[in-house]
Amino acid sequence: MNRSGFARLAIGTGLVIVLGLAVAPYLSTRPAVNCDAWGMQFFETASVQEVRACVEAGADVMARDLYNDETPLHWAASFHTQPAVIELLLDAGAEIEARGFRGFTPLHRASQFNWNPAVIEALLDAGADPTAHQHRGETPLHLAASAHPRPAVIALLIEAGADVMVEDDLGLTPLHWAGATNVRPAIVEALVDAGADVAARSSSGDTPLHWAAQHAHDAVMVEALIGAGADVTARNAAGATPLHSAARRYPNPAVMQVLLDAGADVEARDGTGRTALHLAASASETPDAVEFLLDAGAGTSANDDSGRTVRDYLLANDRLKRYRTSYQALLERTPAPD
Repeated sequence: MNRSGFARLAIGTGLVIVLGLAVAPYLSTRPAVNCDAWGMQFFETASVQEVRACVEAGADVMARDLYNDETPLHWAASFHTQPAVIELLLDAGAEIEARGFRGFTPLHRASQFNWNPAVIEALLDAGADPTAHQHRGETPLHLAASAHPRPAVIALLIEAGADVMVEDDLGLTPLHWAGATNVRPAIVEALVDAGADVAARSSSGDTPLHWAAQHAHDAVMVEALIGAGADVTARNAAGATPLHSAARRYPNPAVMQVLLDAGADVEARDGTGRTALHLAASASETPDAVEFLLDAGAGTSANDDSGRTVRDYLLANDRLKRYRTSYQALLERTPAPD
């Protein structure tokens, strides 16, 4: 056996050997298929017939990828759109609960990457565990909530026994993940309809709205969570509101506008006495968020608990100094206290 686990076999009539175990069914209307390398690229393009040819030629269905220790079933679950391929590999002896990189199972991979619910259904029908945790505590439902575009997948996993309130190692629920990284409000709706709590707290006290405000690519998931009843005034363990979270990392004026429209207090202070404007002045890479908060009426004279003003944070932010005219205008709008 070579490292990938595939035997160098002699293949019978009608199949061509290329670099080990390679086959060309149909005597060559398609290029030879290299069964020694049935990883991501193979399963993105291979037909059901080509997968069957590799299996029948003796390719090892429990071969491990050199880079992430994952099996052909992991790759098929991630990228192949036909449930028949899942069934072929399982019938040939693939392990449904094989663990790969960071403890991911094939169902983890399908829930994150495969847009065809039928593939996920095939894994579940074969006994895949919808409650399996990988090394950081993430379940298939966490991954589906974070990345999958179809609410049907959420429903499939929950119907199979996934817990809508399950937590990962940071105390984050699938709804936290959905708010932070998905872009489809229907996923929030599906989770909430299944019993997800919009007020759930992570180990640091963050609600899903805190996470969405800090990590979301745009405002749509923030709007979805607020529409589902999320509290814009909720405080985490550090005393921060979702508006503080929005201002803390790559501040997005569109997200902050949605929060303010829903009743967020622009002058709220976190546990260290900082307002959203203090945080935006420190974290921003462009002037937009600071300008937005100033236009929204944020005060400029307040000191945080260490005695620093908004102007102090602006003066320490070298990234903003690239925008000379805008940066100077911000300093003029945040004069030093008398």
